[in-house]
Amino acid sequence: MRPEEVQDQLRILGEQASEFFTEAGERLAAVPAEDPYPMGRDADYFWGQLSEELQATSESLVAGLLRLVPEVIPAVLSSPALTEADQRDVGFGIKELRAALRLRRYRHWNIEV
Repeated sequence: MRPEEVQDQLRILGEQASEFFTEAGERLAAVPAEDPYPMGRDADYFWGQLSEELQATSESLVAGLLRLVPEVIPAVLSSPALTEADQRDVGFGIKELRAALRLRRYRHWNIEV
């Protein structure tokens, strides 16, 4: 895929994700913001509040993102302006996007010695 095509696909994916989050936000507006559970909510609590249609939309967006990853990674690896830390950040960003589309939180920590 040419770089312009990858950019177009990423733009479209971003627009579709924005629509998904708007619809999901409307659907979840009645869910209380504070956590009523002392041990925290189940990781799929918010996901379970979505309609099957919205869940399918999310899964389709994740699949689209994962189809674009092999197109983006070579450019990241071959760029002289990006460091190894930048490459790791791209990976973390992809994982964060996947988690967000599943209405989950993704966290990572740097290695501590």
